[in-house]
Amino acid sequence: MPRPLAHRPARGGSRSRRTASATGARSSRSSQGGTGKLAPSELARSVLDHLGPFPPNVVVPPRTGVDVGAVRLPGTGQVLLLTTDPVYVDPDLGWEDASWFAFHILASDLSTSGVRPTLITLDLNLPPGTPRSTIERIVRTFSEEARKLRATIVTGHTGRYEGCAFPLVGGSTFAALAPARGYVTSAMARAGDVLLMSGSVALETGVLLARKLPGPAARLLGRTAHRSLSSSLRALTTVPAALSAARAVGLRGRGVHAMHDCTEGGVLTAAMEMTLASGLRLELRGKDLPVLPAVGALCGHFGIEPLSASSEGTLLVSVDARSADRVLSVWARRGIMGCRIGHFGRSRAGGELLLDARRVRSPPPDGFWPAFQRARSRGEGR
Repeated sequence: MPRPLAHRPARGGSRSRRTASATGARSSRSSQGGTGKLAPSELARSVLDHLGPFPPNVVVPPRTGVDVGAVRLPGTGQVLLLTTDPVYVDPDLGWEDASWFAFHILASDLSTSGVRPTLITLDLNLPPGTPRSTIERIVRTFSEEARKLRATIVTGHTGRYEGCAFPLVGGSTFAALAPARGYVTSAMARAGDVLLMSGSVALETGVLLARKLPGPAARLLGRTAHRSLSSSLRALTTVPAALSAARAVGLRGRGVHAMHDCTEGGVLTAAMEMTLASGLRLELRGKDLPVLPAVGALCGHFGIEPLSASSEGTLLVSVDARSADRVLSVWARRGIMGCRIGHFGRSRAGGELLLDARRVRSPPPDGFWPAFQRARSRGEGR
């Protein structure tokens, strides 16, 4: 697969980590026994095949490529939306930024439903010796970010335990109430939809390389470009893009039909998951996929394929073709970079992803963490 060239982003303005080792490394989808998210076939055999049966009120059960679950609340006309993920706090980022990032990784999944999270559970399983001040910083940041979203931490658990280590220090569930037809999932794309993308390809990868390997990153990019990229960590969220798209044109109908954030495995994995979940054909063109120049330079230097690199902060939105310009306009006014990157059509194969007219059967592995580990082992970094 050819590597797309980094190019200037579209006009309109300037965020899954689902598993990690105790050393902080996370990887692309794993083969059996490896690290990272389970591949779809292993997920089906090892997990999904053993779940259920589900009662009728579970209207969105666990599925490959779908991050949000939904439960109908009898007699209310509403559903309870739920997402669950690890709490990922990377000390390399500094406690406040690391905790902010951890919160928004979680909030971004729920926000892809088009609904603002309102209820949060927080379980912190911390390593022995974690200072009280560190715990306070994490909890305080979660609480502050929750208040900004008008969300409430309603229950949880906090303790220090042998066998626990940063960056994976617990788990969290985000939830919200929504009308029965007032939410979307990644499985709801429709034939004829336009696929929009917010942010840059491999945005997370670029920012984290700049933060975690400041020496080589600054030498490659120059001080000004490095400072700009490394200070962009708080762009690694899809909450503003998802919620503003939903408000701009509504959900379902002629509006937003499906959303998915580009986390572990990057844009190609997220796009693949949308095609598998919706059973549609998705056609992408490499030249339409914006890679910020600094991000592209770092990916090239460290041998990372941008299209399959972790990209928290990047959102895919499947929207009715008549509403696409409205979403892009709203994003532009909010300073959110956005562009059209593809379109959905019917598929006879039950889900197909094409890049530059060539079938993508399996996205390349996410190269971020292997590249980072290689650099650290060579003594690069500070």
